[in-house]
Amino acid sequence: MIPEPAGPLHLTPAAFDWALEHAERYGDTVFLPAAFEYQAIRHDWAAVRAWLVQQDMVRWNPRPARRLLATKTGFSFRYITQLDPIEYLAFTALLYEVGPQLERVRVSANDRIVFSWRFALGPNGQMYDPNYEWLEFTQRCEQLA
Repeated sequence: MIPEPAGPLHLTPAAFDWALEHAERYGDTVFLPAAFEYQAIRHDWAAVRAWLVQQDMVRWNPRPARRLLATKTGFSFRYITQLDPIEYLAFTALLYEVGPQLERVRVSANDRIVFSWRFALGPNGQMYDPNYEWLEFTQRCEQLA
């Protein structure tokens, strides 16, 4: 179990740099085009990052998200949620900081039991281990069947 912070929690500039690279390279949702705000954030990144680094994540107040209803199939719908870009950067930077710890307490990937995305920090904002995808899951299901 990860202990609750005893005091303020400030994330590093490196965490925010990685988070912005992740948003720019991979987007913040697979359902919508990249939010235009990331270009504006990049334009004044030094100031935005300086402000973010000063924020206490323990006391962070979530910003409103965009919520849309989209068709899923011809007869059903799903909700799509897109976090506010500043919220997304804060959340993703937090993952940068705690993701390796969370991955260490999960069922080992070598056990071939859990096939959800595996967290693996990489360059340019890479968040997930590219070796764990849907194909790996379906192949393992076929082996077990």
